[in-house]
Amino acid sequence: YLPEGTSHMLPEALGIGLFSLRAGEERPALVLDFGLDAAGAVTSVAPREAWVRVAENSTYEKVEENLASPAPDAGLEAAYALAEKLRAARIKAGAVVVERPDPKIVLREEDGRTVVDIEDTPEFPRAQLVVSEFMILGNAAVGAWARDAGLPLLYRTQDVTLPGDAAGVWSTPEDSYRVVRQAGCTLLEPEPRPHACLGVPAYSPITSPLRRYPDLMNQAQVLSWLRNGWPLWSKEELVRLLPVLTARVEAASRIQRYRTRYWKLEYFRQRKDQMFSAVVVEDGPFVSATIPREQFFVRAPRDLFGEKVYPGKRFAVRLGKVNPLLNEVRVMEAVEE
Repeated sequence: YLPEGTSHMLPEALGIGLFSLRAGEERPALVLDFGLDAAGAVTSVAPREAWVRVAENSTYEKVEENLASPAPDAGLEAAYALAEKLRAARIKAGAVVVERPDPKIVLREEDGRTVVDIEDTPEFPRAQLVVSEFMILGNAAVGAWARDAGLPLLYRTQDVTLPGDAAGVWSTPEDSYRVVRQAGCTLLEPEPRPHACLGVPAYSPITSPLRRYPDLMNQAQVLSWLRNGWPLWSKEELVRLLPVLTARVEAASRIQRYRTRYWKLEYFRQRKDQMFSAVVVEDGPFVSATIPREQFFVRAPRDLFGEKVYPGKRFAVRLGKVNPLLNEVRVMEAVEE
């Protein structure tokens, strides 16, 4: 139930109360008990309900500082060591890891108008690796467990064959663009198919039930199975629900994407005379380039970039005719760096 006029997925009393991560308090949780071998491979997984006491509500920054210290916490050190093994195993299985900055959009008021700034965000590679790999571990293990148990869940799938040289960690704009283009899109479906980029045979999102509705549905399925021995929805019912669910998830994703793009366009509109460093990611009649710091893609006719154009080549570009409401932007000038 959502009180009239609220936009939270859950009532506030649940979202920031009962289901929060307040330190020192007990919270209901879906616990995954794992058996892992020395290489980090899953030998067993058993979901169960439990009340857990949150030891500490920490941050990426605090965990990163701890792991970089001369005497890191033993538990965090073990978690990081396991995360490294998990990612190495996924890459060996064909996983594609794209590392790129995640700039922060900052709005401030100046003389009665909104000024947009884009700031670099600090990186916490060790802490972020632990969180991302443990989330992938949980979602992949639950997907495989449900598949073997005959429990219908929603799966994120990417059942494609990637080139043999796609596996690995990619960070340059041209390499990141290339491997993402090769991978294609993901689907939400009730069949446990592989997820190529993650390098796992089944991936059922369940670790973010307060933020993503498919995760909430999957958790409800697992809890019903554990409590009653049967799922909340049959596979046929999930199939019937999928068109509406997919449409709404995609609509929410579009809002998130275009909201970010709108403010980035406004940022560039306010800086029409400024040159930005860009990297070519695809050549052709139209050149595709990314502005790495702001994480923004542009396309322009090839002749604007001169004769020698290839992925990885750097230019300074000036943007003009920027219209955030119409989602329009044009490259007005490109100078080789």
